[in-house]
Amino acid sequence: MCHESKLKRFVAQLKKQLKDGYNDCKTPEDSGKIINDFHLKRICNLLKDHGGEVLHGNGSAHTDLKLTPTIVLNPKKDS
Repeated sequence: MCHESKLKRFVAQLKKQLKDGYNDCKTPEDSGKIINDFHLKRICNLLKDHGGEVLHGNGSAHTDLKLTPTIVLNPKKDS
């Protein structure tokens, strides 16, 4: 959670950290491996009905299973 007045700066810094610290993780191969297909699908499905706005990453991971670090703004509280 982040206060609205600091959101823009927070998101910019978070994106910078993903780029600098994780080579921007543009492909699933750039990030760590998920232990098996069951857990990959389980994690990717978290991006299915979040109800928010994807600011960075792959918001379609629930369909293409290409999981990358993803920033979601204003997800539903129960997501």
